[in-house]
Amino acid sequence: MIPSLEIFRVIRDDPRAWGWMPAVLDRVSNFARQYETEATPLEVMELVRLWFAAGDPRLGLWVAIFDGTVVGHILANPTGPDILAHGDPSADSAVRRERPLGGHMVFWESLTAQR
Repeated sequence: MIPSLEIFRVIRDDPRAWGWMPAVLDRVSNFARQYETEATPLEVMELVRLWFAAGDPRLGLWVAIFDGTVVGHILANPTGPDILAHGDPSADSAVRRERPLGGHMVFWESLTAQR
């Protein structure tokens, strides 16, 4: 079997999201710890868990899975940086920050499958 990169939005209605949630929570928490984001690791995990379980559309979370491992994530929300600003500058490719729609901070990550 040839490994492939799969990217999907983590939402409650997607069965893949439930299976990957423990690894995703670890990843976003580790990122918050390593890069000292605006929110603490626990705050990030709790917010993701709450919004995921509630099916809240404010959860803008995408993950990249390669060869059975979470290799990337994007976490953004439409309420702006006062709630959460989170991205993954440790990725193998460039990360850029944009300020679309009234200054709301969104982090975009371009992923490559070179792992």
